[in-house]
Amino acid sequence: MALIWQRQLGPVLYQIRTAGGSKRLYSNGVLHTQYNPAKILGGGVWDLLTMAAMFQPKAAMQILVLGVGGGAVIGQLKQLLPQANMIGIDLDANHLSLASQQFGINGRGITLLEADAKLWLHYYKGPKFDLIIDDLFGHYDGEATRAFPVDESWVALLLNHLELAGSLAVNFESPSQRRASWLYASPVARTRFSGRFALGLALYENCIGVWTASRHKPAVLRDNLMTYSGLNEQQLKKSCDYQLSCN
Repeated sequence: MALIWQRQLGPVLYQIRTAGGSKRLYSNGVLHTQYNPAKILGGGVWDLLTMAAMFQPKAAMQILVLGVGGGAVIGQLKQLLPQANMIGIDLDANHLSLASQQFGINGRGITLLEADAKLWLHYYKGPKFDLIIDDLFGHYDGEATRAFPVDESWVALLLNHLELAGSLAVNFESPSQRRASWLYASPVARTRFSGRFALGLALYENCIGVWTASRHKPAVLRDNLMTYSGLNEQQLKKSCDYQLSCN
């Protein structure tokens, strides 16, 4: 990998490296983003968060991304759903600046805001969202870790701003962390959401939990991905060889 940019700002060393056609953002050595603007799916865990929009897509979706990093998810979603309106929230102003200036995450329909996600949601009075993506991670001792647990109070705050027919996607550190979350175990969540999915990649321990208002067959995700992106089955497998389970 080639180092193309770096800057030390306080205790954090920010670096951007290239790997093939993709750019990667690191903060203190922790990978926060991998994005290739020439490919809708690049084989990273961010692909799985992007896929959450494909369970029940519509042209002008309202999407909230909590935890922007370098903006890979927003960039991929904009390619799939160019008419979508997206708000990206990140506590790190440097991440937002790099997302816009280095990763090209800007333009019509994209709003990037520096804010604490909990406080922002507490005071937000705007329209509800069709999809909320929780990718709130920090770094500790050289490892990426969730910013805080997915407990009842956090989920309640998210659901206050989610359309009844909307979807929720959460990045967990592992499958076991997903199963230990309030969203997985709570009967309230089971009542609110008819569909519950887990997405994973062989090279990553992360598990993406997706909760949808409607129950879908796994094939719906694949068919929608191919419809919206123009991929065929072979291209999809090559771009992102993901695993999907319904549990």
